[in-house]
Amino acid sequence: MAGGFSRAALSMLRSPKRMPGRSLASEFFARVIRDMFDRGAERGVESLRRSMDKAGGQVRAKVKVEISDTQIAGVPCRITKPAGQNTDAAARNPVVVYLHGGGFVVGSPAGYQNLISQLAHHAGATVIAPDYRLSPEHPFPAAQEDCLRVTEAVLNDFADVPVCLAGDSAGGNLAINTALSLAKIGRDKAVASLLLISPWVEPTADSGSMLTNEPNDVFALPFLQQSYAAHIGAADPFNPRVNFLNADLSGLPDTHTQAGGGELFIDQIMQFHERALAAGVNARLDVFATQFHDFQTISPMLKDAKDAVLSLAATIRAAGRD
Repeated sequence: MAGGFSRAALSMLRSPKRMPGRSLASEFFARVIRDMFDRGAERGVESLRRSMDKAGGQVRAKVKVEISDTQIAGVPCRITKPAGQNTDAAARNPVVVYLHGGGFVVGSPAGYQNLISQLAHHAGATVIAPDYRLSPEHPFPAAQEDCLRVTEAVLNDFADVPVCLAGDSAGGNLAINTALSLAKIGRDKAVASLLLISPWVEPTADSGSMLTNEPNDVFALPFLQQSYAAHIGAADPFNPRVNFLNADLSGLPDTHTQAGGGELFIDQIMQFHERALAAGVNARLDVFATQFHDFQTISPMLKDAKDAVLSLAATIRAAGRD
């Protein structure tokens, strides 16, 4: 990652132009992350997986948490709790099932440990992050099945505390599918809140902000198209379990979504939010006008990222008071 910092700094000297209103710090970190994706795309998915996990270990939350690894419903999971709590206090914590992003092909709980740790600390929550199966080795619907199994098991095991469902990017997609799948089996009231960070709600989109925001974001459309093709395989790319363009959203719980105004997904996220409201969902959307995709992952190094994480933590705490 150190090389990425150097290359990003050099690129800003050579080409200082940035999104109007975006701070130098935001632009710098956007270029660092873009460099990681660009190099990963050149070297292949295994290289990008290693880079993301390594970067996740280098961006550390300045909070104290307790981390353990286990299996839930046959799926490897990482559990992160606030440090120093006694057993009784920990048993009353709200629980968050967190589904990491990565375009369905990369990512892991370890790579998202910074963000997960901050949510656990600031929300006073136990965060359970499934290490769900990735494509192309395990294409659709493997990841969907893993996330649903883990969430159902968590709901059963933590029946006396509020359980929130959260995810970023492709993990946001998986979180939406999990919530809708629960609604179909009559468990639509089981999830206290749905928290979505830059959710990839329409993976077939290829116009609008998917093109116009390409200079402002951390990855480009070809990477997303290749990732989705690897994930969907021979299945219908418009399957409503993974593409929510025409999905019935009425079964969603209270939903808090965050997005960056400079990200490729902003058009589809705003449309998803409007459709959720029209379906009667209690939905909130926060748009950070000049930020890039998943900027929350580098909190607290950016003020917007820190503020966004604290806002999500407040939503989790509020679910615990209902």
